[in-house]
Amino acid sequence: MDFARASNSGRCRVVIRMSTTSRAAGQEFCAPRLTLWPVLLGVMLGGLAASGSDRAVSADPATNPATVDARTSPAIGGRRPMTRLVGQLGGSTRAIAVSGGYAYVGVGSRVLVFDVSSPDQPRQVGPSAPLPGVVRDIVVRGRHAFVAVGGGGLCVIDVSRADAPRLVGRSPTRGASLALVMAGHFAYLAEGRAGLRVVDVSSPANPREVRAETLDRNGIATRLTVAGRNLYVAGEDLGLSIYDLTVARTPRRVGWVSAGGS
Repeated sequence: MDFARASNSGRCRVVIRMSTTSRAAGQEFCAPRLTLWPVLLGVMLGGLAASGSDRAVSADPATNPATVDARTSPAIGGRRPMTRLVGQLGGSTRAIAVSGGYAYVGVGSRVLVFDVSSPDQPRQVGPSAPLPGVVRDIVVRGRHAFVAVGGGGLCVIDVSRADAPRLVGRSPTRGASLALVMAGHFAYLAEGRAGLRVVDVSSPANPREVRAETLDRNGIATRLTVAGRNLYVAGEDLGLSIYDLTVARTPRRVGWVSAGGS
């Protein structure tokens, strides 16, 4: 197949030849200038919505293809997007938390729950629904699992029923939620170039951001931990930042050391 076009008063001529042995056979038709490629693209993409069935597309580079539904996606900006994530299977394993005889494992964009009360016979009891990003970190507190899901921010999952974990709350991110720790009823998230974010989770169904700040020298927040009343944030190549949590909702930086120790 090959294409040729020529201009003539704002219109184009397109010759499409389809022959494996000869270039003589062909068909001509005219289309307005600048409208051909959108039309061809629409024809290719239109099959997804017109088929009336779910199709598989890649939802995230770190996960296996996910199932999407083109018919029920909400309209955004007056236009209806082609796809909506409704399923996911497999993916990388990057996070784990253990609490009350259960292991909560991040696999792709899901949290899988395993009964590990008999360590020599672990068994899966329930997966969560797909979350809006790859699971990067998990902290379990009581009946809730707090999950950092990369570009999807912070998700709160009710795990009171191990066989049916369900998403009950979410706080969007400014960057990419890579790691989290808990102190009191606050979640502290390392958000890459967006720095540090503090989320009040006293109402798990309505987590709300109360503070966000970037690291000095354009640092990239990757990991963090709490010890005593201090929060320690790893800034990739730029070293360690230390925050005082005396006022938990407004961490105050009290120290910094570069990766080289200076």
